[in-house]
Amino acid sequence: EFRRVLFRSLPHLVADIGEPSALLLIRRFLQHADAEARFDDRPKPPRDLERVLQSEEEVGRLRIGATLTIGTDNTSPAALSGSITGTGGLIKTGVGILTLSSASNSFGTASVTGVELQQGGINFANATALGVGNLLISGTNTSLTASAGTVFAQPVTFGNAATTITLGTSASSNTLALSAGITWNTGSGLTRTIIVDSGSAQTLSGTITSSGTGNQLIKQGTGTLAITGGNAGSDLFRGAQAVQIRGGTLSINADAALGLAPASVVSNNIVIDGGTLSASASFTLNGSTVVPTGSIVFTS
Repeated sequence: EFRRVLFRSLPHLVADIGEPSALLLIRRFLQHADAEARFDDRPKPPRDLERVLQSEEEVGRLRIGATLTIGTDNTSPAALSGSITGTGGLIKTGVGILTLSSASNSFGTASVTGVELQQGGINFANATALGVGNLLISGTNTSLTASAGTVFAQPVTFGNAATTITLGTSASSNTLALSAGITWNTGSGLTRTIIVDSGSAQTLSGTITSSGTGNQLIKQGTGTLAITGGNAGSDLFRGAQAVQIRGGTLSINADAALGLAPASVVSNNIVIDGGTLSASASFTLNGSTVVPTGSIVFTS
């Protein structure tokens, strides 16, 4: 028998029947293939629901009307394989990995934040798993991985604080390309450390925009990060040590991939220390490059 349950206020549910019974009901509900959970009212689902989703693979349908926060604080990954709909957004907290795998996900609203990554990581199996909204990476020491080669075509925004993010994983060679616009910062210049591990190649192919001066990109890890967007009009990396390659390979297809050239001579605009700068086309680097222990490779 098809069952549709409308949860208008989960806090009241917990208060009425008690936390253990409420959690059991929610777990059974979300695991039912024909069930559809709706959060259509303004109250935010309680943190009790976060604990239900920490280490369970949910296969039902989930509709979000408000904002749903999911925490995965233990080492066991959480997975939402059912379709997620609604105009609400999703916030990922906790140090674990959340996998979103449905190709039918349509939650969120175009041009506004649909998924916010505050802690831990998100793994997705296809380009639509994160819904139709933008991706905001507001936390540090986070990760984005794909369980299959994926081109993510929604805009990505970094939060207004220095961040470290790992793209891909050494356990898989699956590629992830961020192909839509990437907002580096909306205030003063900030440092972004991007880690790409061994055996992994990840791409920033979307146009990167920024405001303010003093931006820095630090490439770490033994894998390859390719920057291929048309960033010629962006005031990205123009100062001292603006681009630092501390491991692996940073691959660019034009000098414009690193944004506007420095307005005046900068003696150490690009620092290669233990890594490789790879160029896939002929071009002129307008900034100065310091190579203490690394190398420059031209592949064209």
